[in-house]
Amino acid sequence: MAELLRELRVEMNGAVVGAMEDRGLIYPLNYGVSLPTIRSIVKKYAPNHKLAKLLYQQQIRELQLAAIYVADPDSITVENSSFWEKGVVNNEIAESIGAVLIGSSVNCQEVADLWRVSDSSNVVYAALIALSKAIKVGTVENSIQYIQKSKELAASSHPIIWRGVELILVAIAKQDETSKETIVALLNEMVVLKLKGSEYLSDEVSWQL
Repeated sequence: MAELLRELRVEMNGAVVGAMEDRGLIYPLNYGVSLPTIRSIVKKYAPNHKLAKLLYQQQIRELQLAAIYVADPDSITVENSSFWEKGVVNNEIAESIGAVLIGSSVNCQEVADLWRVSDSSNVVYAALIALSKAIKVGTVENSIQYIQKSKELAASSHPIIWRGVELILVAIAKQDETSKETIVALLNEMVVLKLKGSEYLSDEVSWQL
């Protein structure tokens, strides 16, 4: 871990740290290393689930993110997912863990369904990102079930959850013409009912269809 940390510190960027803090991304310690650089540095260590768990427990942004890229996605299960869930404290971690780790796991649907009902908006966001990725590659059973679930989540007042719902609806709509028509009808219904998030979703989903 010491060697990995040394490699990451070489790439530190104080200006990036300041910009992240302006966006509300606060970490106990942050070197401002870009995600592409982190991925490039840690690829030689992966997969190593034992190392990943050690890295994830550190209070350093770059090591927490490195853990996500070092971990073996298929080692994530419903039984051990709480370890990873506890570290999803902001949208950057949520996006990485949802797309890279949970979204690539053979257990994606089971873990994401568990996280989807979390009280944490960041954890829910990670779950929706994971599910949208799995829907795109066809590894989700009965993806249509997530239409109603998305409608329920859209009633949330948290914009980050709207973003996750957007990803789900787009992924479903692009499966086939029937699914697309169903999503369009849902968006129209939500706008008529004036549900929270309906205008955002209507705008952001529609242009992608």
